Amino acid sequence: MLQNLILRTEESITEASELITTEFSDVTVPAFTLIIQGLAMVLMIAAVIAGFIMIRRHCVNWGSSILAGAGAYMLFSLVVYYLVFFGLSRIPGISEKFSSSAMLFVILSLVIGTVCDFLAVYLGMKYVVSQNTKRNMYYDLGTPAAFALAMYGVSLFIGIPNSLIPAPLSSSGGGIFYFFSLFLAVNSAGFDALVTSLVQNGAAQADAITWLSACIDQTLWVYIFEMFFVIARFVFFLCASVIAYGVLREKLEKKYIGFIAAYVFLALLPIVLANIGLNAIICTAMSIVFAAAVFYYTLRIVKQKMPEELERVSHKIENRNNRRDQDKQKPMPKIVMPKD
Repeated sequence: MLQNLILRTEESITEASELITTEFSDVTVPAFTLIIQGLAMVLMIAAVIAGFIMIRRHCVNWGSSILAGAGAYMLFSLVVYYLVFFGLSRIPGISEKFSSSAMLFVILSLVIGTVCDFLAVYLGMKYVVSQNTKRNMYYDLGTPAAFALAMYGVSLFIGIPNSLIPAPLSSSGGGIFYFFSLFLAVNSAGFDALVTSLVQNGAAQADAITWLSACIDQTLWVYIFEMFFVIARFVFFLCASVIAYGVLREKLEKKYIGFIAAYVFLALLPIVLANIGLNAIICTAMSIVFAAAVFYYTLRIVKQKMPEELERVSHKIENRNNRRDQDKQKPMPKIVMPKD
């Protein structure tokens, strides 16, 4: 809901019939905070681009994996996620319980988010593997890597959930991209105008003021640590996709499917803890530790169960065009006629 609001222009925000006046009327976000967030966004986008370049140099047949990863995340982690909450809110009494019990909402978000992300990884990879098998195409560990990077790239902009900063006015936080847009709206339209729009769209006035002021009052370190948290999320996507790839190619036993759900759960757990009051920086440290442990354990599994796959992707693929050019430049062999 809020992500649509912050994209409005200043004129549309201030068209309220009666502007709500708060004690934070003159509050603005420091320019240095916006600069740091802007740099963080540039770095994350650059990291995604660099990841795709590395995959292109070390892997083959990655195009369909990118499309499948982006599509799977948008279908399950966005559409299905919101449809489930929408359906629950239509059940008599459920919406009132959501409003009265923040803990219930947070727990349901963890459960539903785990299920949706699991389906996105497993069913998405299943589609990729089946399509490559039908077409008799070569594929390796670069397939789940491209798949995971596409999911991660989409999650940066959609942000479900992609932040450790509690967001009680929406079903998830949106990470640095989300708060950068929010703070631009505050500085351009004003704190009161944004609160007025939130109230017009169904939020309680006291909740809107408390939440928006809390977001602005966060220390700069919290938003810097957000970047590390978002980077750690890619590790969970990557490792879960690798495990799914191994199971679907029958290189890992079926029991490893549980690892996918466990990885997704560990990725979401720090967000839940942050939403129930644990310090965001502590939650970031937890996420980094979880990600490091998951990566280490997954690497051990790959080395033991799929060593040939790891060997293939560790070497750079030769550029076919360069090789063709080199072949053209080679001199014609001399034919020596035998003497009579």
